[in-house]
Amino acid sequence: MKGGSVLAVGQSKLRTNPAICDFDEPGVRERVSIHAEMDALKRCGNPKGAVIYVARIGRSNDIGLAKPCRACQKKLIAAGIKRVVYTINNVEYGVWPPEE
Repeated sequence: MKGGSVLAVGQSKLRTNPAICDFDEPGVRERVSIHAEMDALKRCGNPKGAVIYVARIGRSNDIGLAKPCRACQKKLIAAGIKRVVYTINNVEYGVWPPEE
C-alpha cells in the first residue's frame, strides 16, 4: 500500500508452472515456492516507500506467524519497502523493521 492505494496483491504458491519460474535466479531449483511478498513485488510497479501487509491464514482459518523470511527481507529492502506489518497470531501483529 502506498498513499492509501493498494499497489498489488500476492499469494504464496508452488513453482509448478514453468511460466512463473525465473531459472536465471541463483538457487531456483532448491526453492520450490514463491512467497506472497515476492509475488506482490513482481506485480507491483514502483513499491519504493510502500508498506506491505502480510497475513498467514491456515486451513482451519487460524492466523499464524507471517514475518518475512530473511531472503524476502533482503528483497523488500532492495525494492524500497519502508515497513512490513505481519500477523503473529489471532490477536497480535508485528512490524518490521521494528519501530524505534
